[in-house]
Amino acid sequence: MEQRSRIFYSMGTHLEFDTRMLGWVNGMRVHARQGAGVPQEFVALGHVLDDMRLYKSRGEQGKLRRAAPSPNLPPHASSTAAAAPTPCAMATGR
Repeated sequence: MEQRSRIFYSMGTHLEFDTRMLGWVNGMRVHARQGAGVPQEFVALGHVLDDMRLYKSRGEQGKLRRAAPSPNLPPHASSTAAAAPTPCAMATGR
């Protein structure tokens, strides 16, 4: 974190880690008097990540389409079909 102008971190999400983070920054401020660079700003990640969730590249869109269930199948059809016993297993009692 030294020699960086910003820290990308959402304060208030994890209170224990917030305390540690502030301790680290305050420790760097002590060393700043000796010439070390100290971050001057905390940048919340919410708006950065929200944009990443909203805007997808063509490659990401293709992956999402392949991962999505087929509209021609009822919900959970692929998972229930895999779990359904086969006629051979039913005949043998397995």
